[in-house]
Amino acid sequence: TAKFITVADNVGSVVQAEVNLARMRAAEKAAKEAFKRSRMINTTENVKEIEDAVNHRINLALDTSKMKTVKSVSKHARQALENAEWGREIRLKVGTVLLHALMNTAKIRVPGENDELLTLPAFYHDYREAGYGMLHWHDSIYRFINTETMTRASLVPVRHFPMIVPPREWTRFDR
Repeated sequence: TAKFITVADNVGSVVQAEVNLARMRAAEKAAKEAFKRSRMINTTENVKEIEDAVNHRINLALDTSKMKTVKSVSKHARQALENAEWGREIRLKVGTVLLHALMNTAKIRVPGENDELLTLPAFYHDYREAGYGMLHWHDSIYRFINTETMTRASLVPVRHFPMIVPPREWTRFDR
């Protein structure tokens, strides 16, 4: 259970960070390509293009591969991009649309009367006494998370996780 407006703002902030990260990666790629082109053709006309690309890269002050959190992306985007901040109103609208889509599509099957499975919304919205909206999830989701199945799944040994790093080639059994 959480305030709808808080969740919508957080979702909007994450989307804003994703858009800004994509814009910064595109700018970084364009700067690299301009630098490569200018190295191939070294004329006085391209010197200005090189300087612009270098200045643009310095202004970006980034290595997008190292940006792991929404906070770090937002910080770098404010320094590097124009119109990096959308404003709270736009973030809320984007977050609200996405949460509305989630609430309309996310369904859960729960046993009903006579052992038939009912398909119900996994999330729902209602209002509290103070007049603010709350986002709730279905009780079955909470029960599923607390079940033994989820507990066992969280205790899976590391050797069963998906491979992140490719294996090293080996020549002997002990190396």
